[in-house]
Amino acid sequence: MNTLPPPSDEMLNAFVDDELSPAERARLLERVSAEAELHKQTCDLRMLKDMVRTAYREPPGGKVAPGAPCRGRVRQAVAASLILGLGLGLGWVTRDMLGDPNAVHIASLQGVSADPGRVVLHVDSGSPEHFAALLDHSERMLKDAKQSGKPLQIVVIANGGGVDLLRASTTQQGERIRVMQTSYPNLSFIGCRQTLNRLKDGGHDIRLLPGVLQTSAALDAIIERMERGWTYIKT
Repeated sequence: MNTLPPPSDEMLNAFVDDELSPAERARLLERVSAEAELHKQTCDLRMLKDMVRTAYREPPGGKVAPGAPCRGRVRQAVAASLILGLGLGLGWVTRDMLGDPNAVHIASLQGVSADPGRVVLHVDSGSPEHFAALLDHSERMLKDAKQSGKPLQIVVIANGGGVDLLRASTTQQGERIRVMQTSYPNLSFIGCRQTLNRLKDGGHDIRLLPGVLQTSAALDAIIERMERGWTYIKT
């Protein structure tokens, strides 16, 4: 039985980008060939990176203004970037926040001025501890803005495992979210309907907490806000 730990995201990215040493590449290639899940993960990663590259190429036979790829291709590239954490097409700033040793990603679209008074917090992990820290940080930001009179809007958008943190049957933060919603009308929570539909198909209870909104696709909702100048934070 294989007991080797899974390779890190950094290692997989370097493998796909052909940035490993010959010895490292040979070792990882042997594992990719032998482990079905790792092989699938590598193929998915390569496909998404190809999507990003393709999105910024000029369409065959077509002309676009320099530096201005079509809207659909830009969205495709940004969505892939958000999934991968690549920062392609984004202005990434890594910062230690929420008291977490793992840095979060803060981003804005290149060419779009990010407004620090409008913040999208993206949650795709179901970690209760991390979500509690996110709520702590959000509450500090909201309190500071209220005391200083500065405008601030925060939207928490959850997909993947993050939706569990907003589901009535699975969250540990229901009462706290209710109190925060009452105290701060400039704070909202949104769950991804695509994720909810998958959970429903699996027989799960998909009821969200009172006051939690839904969006058809989390990444689309995030990108739409970024196009309007919202600051994106991937926790």
